[in-house]
Amino acid sequence: MDEIGQERGRPFLLAVRTPDDLERSLGIGLDLEAWMREGLVDMLFLGGGYAHFSLPVAKMAEAAHAYGVPLYPCINNPGQLMDGKGNEMTRALATKWYADGADGIYFWNLTAPWEQIRDEARWRALRKRVYACLEGIDDPKALEGREKIYAAAEEVWFPYAFISSAGVLPARLEPGSRTGVPIVIGDDVPRLEREGRLESAELTLELKGALAKPEQLVVNLNGKTLAGGQLLQPEAETDPSRVTFALTAGALRQGENLVEAGLRESAPDGELTLSKAALRLIPGEPAP
Repeated sequence: MDEIGQERGRPFLLAVRTPDDLERSLGIGLDLEAWMREGLVDMLFLGGGYAHFSLPVAKMAEAAHAYGVPLYPCINNPGQLMDGKGNEMTRALATKWYADGADGIYFWNLTAPWEQIRDEARWRALRKRVYACLEGIDDPKALEGREKIYAAAEEVWFPYAFISSAGVLPARLEPGSRTGVPIVIGDDVPRLEREGRLESAELTLELKGALAKPEQLVVNLNGKTLAGGQLLQPEAETDPSRVTFALTAGALRQGENLVEAGLRESAPDGELTLSKAALRLIPGEPAP
């Protein structure tokens, strides 16, 4: 490859896409650290893109940069794998990963708009919608003050679990006890609040099982009990319930935010499982 690069007058780079960390790579026979140490790798695309919110970017950025290798964490299929919230979650991931030391973002399975549309205006509108997740993705400053959704790490689909970081959800909720779920925020939330660039925030919990009213839950965020949860009942019996809490200023911080959820002693009959937890940042207009 170096010889080809010399012949054509510009570098011919080798990028590798590997499991989520050194240990998982070695577990399937890929000695990634040896490759970097021997100068065989020019760019590292980290992960299959299945464990977005548990990908150890800070740890792997330190390992890669020690050998002069730039790191590009992987986002897989932002439209479908993120429940239709691909733009907001992509911006959150990019913000977090840049704060962790990533040099850029790598997309896998970014859907291409292949629909046969003869009308030029409709075609351009479709392209804009599909590729909206790319807006500002190369610049951490451009991502500041935009709507984002940070989430707790979830279990990875079993065919990819052996190359992916472990999640913390789903988790069964028990009466009289609390289940701790960390959600890491990349934004400097206190600064955005001071500058008027964060209008509000909310915490949404998705639950599988019978929940009659939100008061049956006990939810703490960073050590403070939340009240006033709004329950959205499922449309179908197999759908999850969702409880959303509006958050006050100062409730969130940059870095780890700990959500603790449990059931009161008068818990609903049957098993109740916390399947998703997400923090939504809603932007405001900065003060003049």
